[in-house]
This record gives sequence, structure tokens and C-alpha cells, in this order.
Amino acid sequence: MIAIIVFGLVMLASVRVLSTYIKNRNSAKFSQQGIEELALMANDMAKRIRMSNCENNGCEFTSNKKIVVTENTSAISRNLIYEFTGYKLKRSLDGGAGEEALLDIDGEFHVVNTGADEIPLVTVKMWKYKDKNNNGSIESSEKLDETTIQTSVSMRSGYTAE
Repeated sequence: MIAIIVFGLVMLASVRVLSTYIKNRNSAKFSQQGIEELALMANDMAKRIRMSNCENNGCEFTSNKKIVVTENTSAISRNLIYEFTGYKLKRSLDGGAGEEALLDIDGEFHVVNTGADEIPLVTVKMWKYKDKNNNGSIESSEKLDETTIQTSVSMRSGYTAE
């Protein structure tokens, strides 16, 4: 009888340890996946912002949730807009409807050196949200500090090709 009780306690402890391990592993996988998504988007944004410029005041730095820069590719000049809105990062060209680049995300832009003769320095900070109640509602979510990414990039405005 005592052996059955001891066996039951050992099994109960083993199940508890296993469930804790699985929970922590899933949390680590989510954090890693969030970091990879944010890093990919941060690299893409940095590349696009770095290659953009602010000709004829074509840039907008009025909000820390939205940035508008002029993207020049293959003799085409168009406005590139990034905006954090409704826990989404939206990317659009020339004020079009745009696309949702990332979901369950928030962030902000900080820009210094916005004068006419200065080279703007853009800092992008993003963080990923996790639905802790698994009910699909971002309002009941928690910010994961371990999935916060920040990058800074200088625009090419002010440089002249000779």
C-alpha cells in the first residue's frame, strides 16, 4: 500500500516537472519567434529608411507612431509610409491602403536632426505582444520585454553624388 502511494507521488511530481518544462519551452519558442520577426522587420525598415531621403520636405516626422520618407528606386520617386496603429505595423506607398507588415506589435519612431541641412537619424523601437489568456484579444495581452528591438539608422539626405 505504501509503495502505491509513493509511486503515485513520484508520478505526480514527474507530471508537474514535465508540464513546467513544456510551458517554459513554449514561452521560449514564442520569444525567439518574436525576436526573429522583429529583427527581420527592423532590418528591412533600416534598409529602406537608409536608402530614402527627404527631398523637398518629402518627409514627415510629426508623430512618434508614423514616419513618411521619400523612396527613390529606378527613377521612381514615391512616399514610403510606416505607421504603428491598432497593434499593427502598416506599410504603404504614396498614401495607398497599405499592407499589414506585422501583427500584435507596437512601436515608436524617434527622429533627430530634422533641419534642412541636417542628416536625419531615425531610431525605431518595436515590441511584440503575447495573448496571455489565449482568447484572441490584444487588450488582455502582455508586453514581452525580451522581444523588444531597437535600431537606429541615418538617412542619406544631405549627401550629394558627384
